Amino acid sequence: MHALLRPAPGRPAARLRQSLPHAIDPVRAAGRAAAGGRRPACGAALPGRDAGAAVRPRRHGVRGTERLLPAHGQARGLWAAERRQREAAYPQRPGRIYRRARDGSARRDRGHRRVQAERGIVIYLAAEHFVRAPQWTWYILGYFFFAGLTGGSYAVATLLRLVGDPRDEPAARVGFYASFATLLVCPVLLTTDLGASWWKFWHMLVDVTPGDQGLNFKYWSPMSVGVWALLIFGFFVAVSALEAFVLDRRSRSSAPKAPTDPSGSRFRTVDPPARPIGGIAGQAFNVIGGVFALFVASYTGVLLSVSNQPIWSDTWMLGGLFLASGLSGSAALIALLTRYRPDAAFSLGRLHEADGYFSILELVLLVAFFITIIAAGTAGPTLPFLPLWLLALVGVGASLVAARGHMRIRGLPAGGSAVVARAGTDTLIVSILGLLGVLALRAAVIFSAQ
Repeated sequence: MHALLRPAPGRPAARLRQSLPHAIDPVRAAGRAAAGGRRPACGAALPGRDAGAAVRPRRHGVRGTERLLPAHGQARGLWAAERRQREAAYPQRPGRIYRRARDGSARRDRGHRRVQAERGIVIYLAAEHFVRAPQWTWYILGYFFFAGLTGGSYAVATLLRLVGDPRDEPAARVGFYASFATLLVCPVLLTTDLGASWWKFWHMLVDVTPGDQGLNFKYWSPMSVGVWALLIFGFFVAVSALEAFVLDRRSRSSAPKAPTDPSGSRFRTVDPPARPIGGIAGQAFNVIGGVFALFVASYTGVLLSVSNQPIWSDTWMLGGLFLASGLSGSAALIALLTRYRPDAAFSLGRLHEADGYFSILELVLLVAFFITIIAAGTAGPTLPFLPLWLLALVGVGASLVAARGHMRIRGLPAGGSAVVARAGTDTLIVSILGLLGVLALRAAVIFSAQ
């Protein structure tokens, strides 16, 4: 960053001064030597002169200016007094950066680095974290957890319906039910965390300020975009869940008649009921809903990444990590719910295999996440939450073991029904461990930055 602020050879210093937030007065100060020769805002003592209160000391050859460059947002110039006030208000210190000045003297300026441009102009850069921790509680943790499950469940159900076997349709309906149930919890937790009643969720969508009534949509705000995406996604979830309910009612009404019925046979073949939204229109509806589902499952991680908190803003993996984790947990949730719907047991193997693939992606992104925060020097706050990270790894490992077991079962010859039955009994344990891993991952990410 300092290389961008240094003028090119031959470029006049005036051009440099125009690019700074405050013009730098190049007039050199003159006067007696400063008492103590120390600048409180910098650290090391420097020889210089003091021309009085009206002129700043000539410790850097010219009058200087401090400039704060946040990791996100506009840069603004701050004098020493104003910077000290900000440091007192925000006690969080940026990471220490060491740099050797041109004159060969080493300096450490309390987390700021000294950049010396031509004609002795000195700029102090602080491009690290400068805002308070949000102090989120378990409400946001629950919101992030259920948002990942509602989006992931809809996406998995859409995949089962569009690219799966026709016998995967019951499991797809279970996925739509799960997506609808987990979606209902999200606005309640979100508004509760904001300190408002749950029925005031619509205030996040409509501006009720007198004189400024209208839709409250800010495309530059991840929170505003996420709320609107959650609303639009809720429409697709509600319609898909209602369609699944109608199909289940039709399936029960057209079931084969009992053997005591004198007019029919017990083994009569029954065609599956037609979908209310069928054909290309139904497929397009599910695809569009699946796109919004992926967005909802991942935007919580993106919301953290665009903040200015340590760990969150030091990596770009959180969006993909939360998406992979949500898909894995959703596959585990649907597999768990198939225990209560016998006609959906056919999809159990497919769900565990999909869970295994999602877990592999989650593991890769988790490793990349730690690499990025270690490189940024902010991995220290994650150590107190080591049990949560280990629980997340246990959930990933359980999903991988279950996926491997079902892949072996698929390759067994006829007569392996005992192995298949034994594998079905492990679904409960694997699904619970997977869901706990999803919850632990989000808890570790959220609370380690606070």
